[in-house]
Amino acid sequence: MSVQSFVGGKTLTDVIDRVFAGTPLESLTRRLAARAGSEEIATR
Repeated sequence: MSVQSFVGGKTLTDVIDRVFAGTPLESLTRRLAARAGSEEIATR
């Protein structure tokens, strides 16, 4: 079983967003996603 299917995400950015949700690194992952062009993750 992959980490992606265990966490329940469809993409790597989705998995990273779920893993770091509610932690001090959540804002950092959102900023990185925004810079990478993943506006969907950055606006959640």
